[in-house]
Amino acid sequence: ARLSPLETRRVYRRLNGQIRLPFFRAEYEKIGRELAAQLAPGEEAPDFVLKDPDGREVSLHSLRGKYVYLDFWYTSCAPCIREFGHLPRLQADNAAFADSIVYLSVCMGRSEEAWRARCAEFEHAGVQLYVPSNLDPRVAAYGIKAYPSYWLIGPDGRIVSVNFPRPSQLIGHFGGEPGYLGRYIRLEEQNLAGQLAGEE
Repeated sequence: ARLSPLETRRVYRRLNGQIRLPFFRAEYEKIGRELAAQLAPGEEAPDFVLKDPDGREVSLHSLRGKYVYLDFWYTSCAPCIREFGHLPRLQADNAAFADSIVYLSVCMGRSEEAWRARCAEFEHAGVQLYVPSNLDPRVAAYGIKAYPSYWLIGPDGRIVSVNFPRPSQLIGHFGGEPGYLGRYIRLEEQNLAGQLAGEE
């Protein structure tokens, strides 16, 4: 099973006194620096301000008060495009939760024109934003290296999950059950609260 960022940090701390050989100690400390630089659940999501297809600026901070289902994607990423095809079903299945969540998609692509063309294809109700690179200072703190990357941000602006399920995964596991997205989010929040309590 894949460890969460908080669990990984906990394992790292437990190993601290056991690694003494200089080569391995240097590698261990390098891993520690990388872990410290990664965002983890419970931390505040770094704000960014990006433009939508109409040229309006949208900040992550402006969406506080609602959950943000945040998707980082790329225009030539086939799995990313497939997931957009599942999003209307996810939204329809969870229409009663619509006032509590914003579906926010951030394209990290070299071509703004390709992004605009893709946006014209999508049929879901969500916010589309663009940034030319995952290394752009406005979003670099998220450390995105693979696409699509789904995150969940809480109404207070804190990260609930850095590896939230894709629309197809949510539908595949829960499709047919009423209100499953809200229930799954509450479960994620309970899991996070337990992990954070273990950090104390």
